[in-house]
Parts: sequence; C-alpha cells; structure tokens
Amino acid sequence: MKRTWQCPKCASDRIGYLESLPDGAYGKASVDRKIAMEQVGNVFGVVAHQPAGEVEAFVCTSCGYFEEYVRDPQAIDWSKVKGFRWCRPPA
Repeated sequence: MKRTWQCPKCASDRIGYLESLPDGAYGKASVDRKIAMEQVGNVFGVVAHQPAGEVEAFVCTSCGYFEEYVRDPQAIDWSKVKGFRWCRPPA
C-alpha cells in the first residue's frame, strides 16, 4: 500500500496514512511507537529502551487491512534492535 496506494487484499484505493502510531501499552499516557534498541534504564520495573526509528502506517478504509513501516530503515543499526533477527542473513 505504501507505494501503490491500493489495498493488496481487496484492491480498494481508499487508503489512509497514519504519520505516527500511538502505543496503547502506556494506557492514557500514549506515546508514538518506535523500534527499540538496547535497554537504557529500569525504574520501578518500567523498562526504557533507546528508540531506533519511527513507525508509520497505511490502512485500507474498505476492508481494514493495515501495514506498518519504519520511516528510515537504512539509518538503523539492526544489530542493536531489541528482538530483531534476520530471516535471510545478509551474505
């Protein structure tokens, strides 16, 4: 959807863009979702991670299909991203 502005599931062109995604994990104190790197703190059981990249999304307003993207993937050191692993390791 990011490049075609057409839904790959239902072929609709009713595509919306979300420039940021609130993270519901923080309850009412919502923050924008980011790709997280290594842990930088732990205060009273709340773990903080260094942010690595911002997330944006596209949604089909006809069928509800939803896609997320990292805004600048080349700027991220993927070896430091929490929980990341290669599906096909680079040569």
